[in-house]
Amino acid sequence: MKQYKARILPEHIRAVNVGATVPLILEHQIYGEALGEVHIVDEHHGIISGAGFVVGQKLSAGSFVTGGNKHDVREVSVTTSPKFPECEILEVLE
Repeated sequence: MKQYKARILPEHIRAVNVGATVPLILEHQIYGEALGEVHIVDEHHGIISGAGFVVGQKLSAGSFVTGGNKHDVREVSVTTSPKFPECEILEVLE
């Protein structure tokens, strides 16, 4: 299993659940199989644990608004149509 650094939220949205681990799924299919996990490391980034991903692959975070620009991230999806194009896999970690 490889690890990848990823941007999961754009600059104007902040994760409130830093330190949490959430499932990585395909296209927000919450009842589908998990492709891996995302450990939220700061308000905008996560570390993906999984296999078969590529740098530049687009992501979309499924979250609940907790107030203002703060979101509780519940899942991260691999997607072909992200709302925020900057949310993607940034690099493979060794």
